[in-house]
Amino acid sequence: MQSGNVWGITDPGRRRTNNEDAWVADASLGFAAVADGMGGEACGEVASAVALRTVYSYVSTAGPEAKPSVLLDGTHEANARVRSETAFRPDCAGMGSTLVAVLWRKPALHVVNVGDSRCYLYRRRSLLQLSYDQNLGNEMRDEMGWSDEQVANFPQRSVLTAAIGSASEIPVRETSIGLLPGDLVLLCSDGLHGPVGDEGIAEILRKGLAPPETLQALVDAANAAGGPDNITVVLFGEFF
Repeated sequence: MQSGNVWGITDPGRRRTNNEDAWVADASLGFAAVADGMGGEACGEVASAVALRTVYSYVSTAGPEAKPSVLLDGTHEANARVRSETAFRPDCAGMGSTLVAVLWRKPALHVVNVGDSRCYLYRRRSLLQLSYDQNLGNEMRDEMGWSDEQVANFPQRSVLTAAIGSASEIPVRETSIGLLPGDLVLLCSDGLHGPVGDEGIAEILRKGLAPPETLQALVDAANAAGGPDNITVVLFGEFF
């Protein structure tokens, strides 16, 4: 699927019967986002849909001149709405979602994220993670000074420490970076970056395929690595 100069794809993977991932993009607003839902049968789909719908509503209401702060405001509102949804869906108590959302305003890209869905910048054949994985592994690294090797050997390293809907107040990570001609930006759920890894993603991007073929190649790589989770990828560029 394509929206202007933005392309996206989602796939259930090989081990899940349903797809709790979702994505949205609106090139006219300079906006894109990916969410990965969790929490009971079908409830993850509810959480990811509510999260994306809420943030998109904030951005679209503000229009093409939306300030980067609208991402933060929309994310906090998404958290509140996912939590309130459980009042009407007792079977979905405890549901939540990751979220990574971006606005591009020449010459800058603005990123917010909760959880471990990622935003990458691909520049000059190198891949840089712009988002921050909110999980126990990074918490141990940041708070306890663990080495990369200690984190890699920690069985619970991927357990999330924050998610949309997980608490009344959530920590939202923010970052901004200047864009250059030729840059590509990639958003994805952990169904891609988990099994494929940063170098595997970069290797596929270096092939220089057309965006639809690139997206399919990334999904195929995740499925070839076992497809343990739902896979969602959004790719965009041509900022100048």
